[in-house]
Amino acid sequence: MVNGEKRRRYDLQDYIYAEAEAILYSADVLFFELAGVTDWECLTPRQKGALMELKRRRLIP
Repeated sequence: MVNGEKRRRYDLQDYIYAEAEAILYSADVLFFELAGVTDWECLTPRQKGALMELKRRRLIP
């Protein structure tokens, strides 16, 4: 964030779309998405979708 800008609030729709997109990605792409996570308390919809999909595929606990 630049100059103390706040992060945009995400809508439920953002998370739904991210989960739907994650189904189409390979495991490598999903792991790459999580490799850049710096704040595990506040994941972006895309990061959360990747995490949920990897768990669904039982690639991570």
